[in-house]
Amino acid sequence: MNSFKFIIFKIALLFSVIFLIPENNIAQSLTEQESQAESYTSAGKYSDAISLYQKISKQYQASGNSGKAIDALKKAKNVAKTNNLSYKLFATNSMLGALYGRNKQYGAAQLVLEENLAMIRRGSFTKYTNAVLLELSKVSRLNKDYTKCGAYLSELKDNVYVNNYNEAMLLKCYNEYVLYYQATGNTAKHAEYFEKIENIKLDNTTQEMNARTNSAEEVMREAVEVIQDQESKLNQASDSLNSANESIKEKEVELEAKEEVIKLKDDQIAYQNKINILLFSIIILVLMFSIILFFLLRKIKLTNNELKDKNYQINQQKEEITAQNDELQETNDLLEFEKKQTQSSLRYAQTIQQATLPTQGQLADGLDLFVFFSPRDIVSGDFYWHAKLINYKNSKPMYLLAIADSTGHGVPGAFMSMIGNRLLNQIVIQKSIFDPAEILEQLHIEIRKALNQEHSENNDGMDVCLCRFDLTENDDTKITFAGAKRPLLHYSTKDKAVNRIKGSRKTIGGRMRIKGLEKQKFENFTLLPKKGDMVYLTTDGFVDQHDIKRKKFGHARFSKLIAKNAEAPLDEQKDAFEIALDTHKAHENQRDDIAMIGIRI
Repeated sequence: MNSFKFIIFKIALLFSVIFLIPENNIAQSLTEQESQAESYTSAGKYSDAISLYQKISKQYQASGNSGKAIDALKKAKNVAKTNNLSYKLFATNSMLGALYGRNKQYGAAQLVLEENLAMIRRGSFTKYTNAVLLELSKVSRLNKDYTKCGAYLSELKDNVYVNNYNEAMLLKCYNEYVLYYQATGNTAKHAEYFEKIENIKLDNTTQEMNARTNSAEEVMREAVEVIQDQESKLNQASDSLNSANESIKEKEVELEAKEEVIKLKDDQIAYQNKINILLFSIIILVLMFSIILFFLLRKIKLTNNELKDKNYQINQQKEEITAQNDELQETNDLLEFEKKQTQSSLRYAQTIQQATLPTQGQLADGLDLFVFFSPRDIVSGDFYWHAKLINYKNSKPMYLLAIADSTGHGVPGAFMSMIGNRLLNQIVIQKSIFDPAEILEQLHIEIRKALNQEHSENNDGMDVCLCRFDLTENDDTKITFAGAKRPLLHYSTKDKAVNRIKGSRKTIGGRMRIKGLEKQKFENFTLLPKKGDMVYLTTDGFVDQHDIKRKKFGHARFSKLIAKNAEAPLDEQKDAFEIALDTHKAHENQRDDIAMIGIRI
């Protein structure tokens, strides 16, 4: 585990040493974003301003500057509150409460969450009632405001029972009760709620055992009723026998007096024999039911013993589960710590990588464009590059703009993107090579040298779309395009159609799989667009994104999307592309880095 931390540290150190990115560039990037957020506020784009302040806060959190992160969220909250953006205010308060909680500023966290609770009680965001009450009970307990903590827990419990019974939320509520009574020293209530939690978990097992016990008791009750019925019949037979005995005595007296009644006596004797048979039969029946009752009682006893054994096994399992939960908790805590360390290092690497990319202000200096940049992971293998120069032939501005898709994504892809960015600067700025095809050729050579591909198995590289924008003597725009397995898309306002200008089949770096392709040279393509036309530089991440049915977005659908939105304002175009991508992928994960730049002529 320590070796893993050391590797992450070396990655961050390698980024900072190789590419010589000073820390003030990071601060400068955040300062520019704050200025942009203030501009959005002044222009009335309050939702954009709030979103940007939230993004700035996340970047400050990633760099460990909690104070600046809180200040950025306070600015977002002020904009939302001033302009009655209740949803944005609710979301910002939630983020601010979480950040205060992580910084152990529980009093401040309690105040902002109470603002959200007040909004809920006014009729807004009622679906978040239970979540807000649960968080308020936690922070008020940690703030030692036990009076409010108890009130919030009581309201939460009532809300779960009355409005929408949710066993998972009820367990969380009971668990918070356990911590609350533990903090207030109420051991009886602490034990009571701990037992409630255990009872919920064991409820299904207990119900099954009770059902089996009730069934056995029902069988026993039926047997007892049968025996009682037979005893009643036996009593009736005994009464009849007593009556017959009295009759026999009377007949004997008469027999002594009168010999002629001998026949009647014989009949009475026969009747007595029948009664005896009946009595014997009843006794046999009683014995049979007694035997049945004996076996039933024995079965009940065996069932009870089984239940005792099962209870013992359950208690043993509970102890084992408790021990396993303790081990899992320790493992989870360790994994969470390592995850935070890794995320922190990657966030720092992201900040370094973003500092190497041109800012919106730099790109917009002479070009009217938008940038859609969405890494799959925290750091990206896709990148874009820009250079503004002076054409020595006519002394007019000349712009070089490239977008590249490196092999892989995440940290490996980010390394490739940083190498590509540095080499493009060397080729154009230091070597003064301005021809797009020649730039790609030099980049191919330098990538192979940097990765020692002549003497290694490394086959990494990148696909590049590179354009040079020149102003002619008539102030028209001339575009010179060269591509390494990437096309240039041109929308003509005259034809209302999208033209796809293919680049070369050759890629940058690595080995060419097609025989003879390595010896081919990159080619330039010239384009003379009209004013109002659009050109698009993209990587393949957008068109390759699949939906839930594993179907890609595709080139044809992408061209139709461009044609539908190309004449709209640039910010609306960007929103349209983002919405189309989110709708297509739905709940599927992003499969690759995505980069796209649209330029209006």
